[in-house]
Amino acid sequence: MKIVGFRYFTGNKTVLITYFRLSTFLFSCYNVLMKANCVNIVRFFLLLTFGVFFLSGCGKEKEPADVNVMKEVADLPDATISIPSTLVGDEADLLLPVTPDADASRETDETDSSQPPMITYEMQGDTRTEVVNEITKELEESISSVLADKYYYPDITDITVNEDATEFTIFLNTDKPNLYESTLMLSFYTIGNKYQIYMGVPADEAVTTVVYKNAETGAELARTDSSSME
Repeated sequence: MKIVGFRYFTGNKTVLITYFRLSTFLFSCYNVLMKANCVNIVRFFLLLTFGVFFLSGCGKEKEPADVNVMKEVADLPDATISIPSTLVGDEADLLLPVTPDADASRETDETDSSQPPMITYEMQGDTRTEVVNEITKELEESISSVLADKYYYPDITDITVNEDATEFTIFLNTDKPNLYESTLMLSFYTIGNKYQIYMGVPADEAVTTVVYKNAETGAELARTDSSSME
């Protein structure tokens, strides 16, 4: 439906002509300031048009819902954590360097230039607990956003993760995910390995698996893990 309107003056009379162009018929309203019925028709179709656009917009993306996929941890002990520099984010501001040197928190393994530098931190228990729970919150917010975004992820119906963040399962209403859906695993590799390392898993042993399944049949479509990125 296409709405076209214009106003012109003739003598002392104002005339507004509005057309509602539909597939099979055409409305024309003349002198709408004088014809109440025509004004009501105009208002009706304007409201109808607004409603159609509003509902179509809601179909693209809905408000993210609360997602609780993992339990918060409590009272983690002090620990020395070594983590690849590529996995460190905003939590670096909370962490204590191993030595007081300006760049002491970054220890590069010169024997393997293909691997990212490792960063080693001495973490107090309360700080470590806070960091792990922030990662959990970040993960839940990410999953919530993906489930709400039907523009980039139209086929994803659900995402689950086990309690130690070693395996993520993405449920689809199709056997052929689009580009954004098929590369979502990379984000889960990062956050899964990061969670495991701060929970005490050695960096070289942290592995995150991502499984794609058909939501209706339960059939496994693909299975990959973060070791494929090494």
